[in-house]
Amino acid sequence: MRKLVLAAVVLAIVGALVGGWLAFSSNVPASESGDPYSLRLPPGTDFDAAMDSLESAGAVRSPASLRLFAGLTGWGDQVKTGHYNVQPGMSNWALMNKVRKGLQDPIRITIPGGLTPERFARVL
Repeated sequence: MRKLVLAAVVLAIVGALVGGWLAFSSNVPASESGDPYSLRLPPGTDFDAAMDSLESAGAVRSPASLRLFAGLTGWGDQVKTGHYNVQPGMSNWALMNKVRKGLQDPIRITIPGGLTPERFARVL
């Protein structure tokens, strides 16, 4: 009986540590820079390719915590293609939630008048 109680206490402590780490890693600011970063994920892009893009642009403060959070939640396997703006101070949870749900940010395009269809296609 004493071993069972000890095992339950150890399991509760480990669970609390894992839960605390998950809560901490979900609230770590993902964005490091002061400027928004535009992330474009073409069709067929997986989480590792998206992370490479974010890391090379310096848009992620702690790549390890973002990878850990995505792995623990399973959200890394749910990355959707599209265009996303990574805002300064955005948390890991907010970034991954946006990318896994496909909550894209619109792109503004200005087309000058009087274009032929061929030139219009080139502008796009």
